[in-house]
Amino acid sequence: MISTDNFNSSSSHGCPNCSGDHYLNLCPQFLALSVSDRILLLKKYKVCYNCFRYGHYPKSCKKSGCKVCKRKHHTLIHSTDYYKNPVTSKTADCPVDKAKVALSSVSVDNSDSNHVVLSANIAAHMHTRTSGNVLLSTALIKCNGANNKKYIVRALLDSGSSSCLMTESLFKKLNLPHLKIHKYVQGINKKISPINKMCRVRIESLCESYTNDLLCHVLPDVLTDSVPVRYIPIDNIPSNIQLADPYFNTPAEIDIIIGADVFWSLLGLDKIVLGDGKTTLYQTRLGWLVCGPVNGGYYNMLSSRFPPLHCNFTNFKNKNYSTSIELDDIQNQLTRFWQLEEVYHESSALSIEEKMCEEHFIKNTTRLPSGRFCVKIPLKESSSCLGDSYQRAKRCFLSLERRNLKQPSLDKMYKNFMSEYASLGHMSESHISLTNLPYFIPHHGVLRENSSTTKLRVVFNASAPTTSGISLNKIQMVGPNVQDDLTSILLRFRMHKYVLSADVEKM
Repeated sequence: MISTDNFNSSSSHGCPNCSGDHYLNLCPQFLALSVSDRILLLKKYKVCYNCFRYGHYPKSCKKSGCKVCKRKHHTLIHSTDYYKNPVTSKTADCPVDKAKVALSSVSVDNSDSNHVVLSANIAAHMHTRTSGNVLLSTALIKCNGANNKKYIVRALLDSGSSSCLMTESLFKKLNLPHLKIHKYVQGINKKISPINKMCRVRIESLCESYTNDLLCHVLPDVLTDSVPVRYIPIDNIPSNIQLADPYFNTPAEIDIIIGADVFWSLLGLDKIVLGDGKTTLYQTRLGWLVCGPVNGGYYNMLSSRFPPLHCNFTNFKNKNYSTSIELDDIQNQLTRFWQLEEVYHESSALSIEEKMCEEHFIKNTTRLPSGRFCVKIPLKESSSCLGDSYQRAKRCFLSLERRNLKQPSLDKMYKNFMSEYASLGHMSESHISLTNLPYFIPHHGVLRENSSTTKLRVVFNASAPTTSGISLNKIQMVGPNVQDDLTSILLRFRMHKYVLSADVEKM
């Protein structure tokens, strides 16, 4: 959603267009006009093209410019004509320059006429013209949201859909009350998508005083790809008609699909055919729709640039319908239930690395005269790839000492830990020369004030990289997981009358 604050009054005495008690940018008659007609109207009233106010020109206007192209004009009069030359019959086969095009979808708050929001994220790129395209019927409509906000969004009129659909993003913007449902939407090739929300939204036409309440199913993902799939230059549209979607030939996202439950009630009696096998214009309550084939409508099926096909057929079914899909869903739910209740037993099959790690453990584990075990670290590659680690470990140690000096209690606990570590034989003074390139592991303390047992936990960071960018952990093998997962441990508490629980002090 694009927000802008440059929607201001063109006059302190109401709308100059219809003399209504609203601003010019909120005038229904003004919004229903095409961009070119809006510009002509602004010339007539001699107002600033950028803020719709009297008394200055756009160059001296202090308001921010168009939210689409950043130029000094209002977003409501942004047009693709700023970027491309008009396409004539002589240049119809020439490629169109690439440029960004955006659709100014407006949300209007009747309680605060200075608050207007651009919606629908209708932004796309123009593409080069190809020899075969089909236009689907799209229209700009006004949706009534919560708090008297009105959003102009892009709708696709689809007689192949048995009901109306809405995107999740638009549903959140409208902030409408909804009903929880359990349904499936079935598309082409019996593709199934679950739907769990349904809402009622009032739509208004931008061309006449037409309103209707749509019962929309809310789809969590996008409804369809951008429509059309690429920019299609059209130059023979009659200038005396009001289009339902002035940006019908510009790729843009779809916010609402108007299905067959409403589609047929929108159609009028008139239509204009632009030529044999070419685009047709249909009169509707939302304005004139532009749809059908362009340039004969035949694709080069062998071309690698053949665009994707659009088939928006949708059908709705309740979740309790008796089909194999529903039975499969019940079976899946039952399977997940038993998997949740069953004590998990991991497969005994080991990966190649886990097998190598286990073989390394068997071959290289010895027992010292003191009774302790000596285990060789299993490495995936030679330790010679490790760089210098001394300087990094030294910096970490000096930083730790500075921290401990500022916190005497932490310093005391850290010294007690080091003394205990030495007394248990876990560490001893090293006399190895630095020329042998050993790996120094940095360490730091994590203080847990709320802990009832161990307030200080010392962490040894073997993932610290050396000067070669490789750490000790990176070249170590990963062995099999010999511990039970948490779910199995918790479920075992239900299997026996008595249980023993102990805290692992050191690992």
